[in-house]
Amino acid sequence: MEQAKGIYRQRHPEQTACYKIFETHYKSFRESYEERYEWLYGYFRTLVDEEVEKYLKCGILKYGFARIRCSQCGKEMLLPFSCKSRICASCLTKRMFEFEEYIIEEMIKQVPHRHVIFCLPKILRGGFMRNRTFLNDLSRMAWASTREFMQETLNRNGVPGGIQQIQTHGNVLNANAHVHSLVTDGLFEENGVFYCMPEYTGKARQCLQKIFEKKVYDFALKNRIAIEETIERIKSWTHSGFSVYAGERIYWSRGDKKENNLRHVIRYMNKSFYSGEKIIYDEKKHKVFYKGNTDHGVPLPVPPGSNKEKPGYASFTCEDFIAAVTAHIPNRGQKYINYYGHYSSKSRGMRGDAIVHKKQSGQVKDQKQTTEEQRHYKKKWAQLIRKVFEVDPLECPACGGKMSVISIIYEKDVIQKILEHLNLWEQDLPPPVEEGYIYEPYDDGYTLTLN
Repeated sequence: MEQAKGIYRQRHPEQTACYKIFETHYKSFRESYEERYEWLYGYFRTLVDEEVEKYLKCGILKYGFARIRCSQCGKEMLLPFSCKSRICASCLTKRMFEFEEYIIEEMIKQVPHRHVIFCLPKILRGGFMRNRTFLNDLSRMAWASTREFMQETLNRNGVPGGIQQIQTHGNVLNANAHVHSLVTDGLFEENGVFYCMPEYTGKARQCLQKIFEKKVYDFALKNRIAIEETIERIKSWTHSGFSVYAGERIYWSRGDKKENNLRHVIRYMNKSFYSGEKIIYDEKKHKVFYKGNTDHGVPLPVPPGSNKEKPGYASFTCEDFIAAVTAHIPNRGQKYINYYGHYSSKSRGMRGDAIVHKKQSGQVKDQKQTTEEQRHYKKKWAQLIRKVFEVDPLECPACGGKMSVISIIYEKDVIQKILEHLNLWEQDLPPPVEEGYIYEPYDDGYTLTLN
């Protein structure tokens, strides 16, 4: 394993623009929600309060921490709890890398894949955002379109394998329901033989898009997302607003250079819906500016409502920004990642049962040890930090030795005693939450000894 290139330093979320915005303006957002935002985002969801509460405690020592100690030199550090909330960009990034490792090491087959994106016209997006259960229907329609297109093209009854991610955001936090799909570029027959698709042409992409459009039209009419006159009007447009992007075929095998291309697609599919680095917070004017994407280095046109002095930045009041961010929190228990066909839980379970049966009947020799990748498909927290930032969070900054957790501190009195000893305590904070956390290191600069 390569040596880490630096010393890990804990982030300070309370100093970030996003944290300050939520900390200062969430109460006023909450009080004005019914009047200002209910018409646009629907009724207020109580889970938003819960997610924001968790976010405002993420990475803050006051709400609990773990103590770690170096076995060689005795240096101690504090690891504050992190929240795993659905609006914390840091925790969402960790989730993204965990997802990447799981897909690569446990799920995906070494056959060609393709990244496909299914997008809706603006006039239909609102219906899917106001009734969020429709988002999962959108994912199923995208999958059904892909399967039907491949089966008709190859004239076979096999199934592809699909991993689909629902996304609800555009590049400036606007509502834009669409589906990312990482799909095998071909079909698996029941005997496991894989039949590869021909290369996509513009005509083939249009054919896939037409299948998708038909399914969405039927669904929109059935569920009253749009009336028939609206559907006919969309069909009459030169550009309907529907879009199906089909990326280049990705050939890959484990350990080669093209594996990085596949990893990039997987991360892109499951990335956080916003980046803290794109936020500019004007505390005096109570304004928030959020930078959109650029195309080949050219700034985006100024979006409606943007500040003309900041081209490419969408402009929000603080309450509008909070409304835009919290609108992308999934409903409780709702899955935005779905597995279909050869990658579905049912298919993987059936293949697993078949292998067990063959082992029991002696057709396949039982292998006690699986591959290194299969045994370690899910990276531990420290390994993920090392991978992203090229530092080892459990390497002692004083001597380079290995540090380990010696205690978990979540009782308020004990937290206060330790932090007062280190001159890190502040008053008037709510009590710590005791469960559902992972840890991040904080180098307090002291060696702590308590009797």
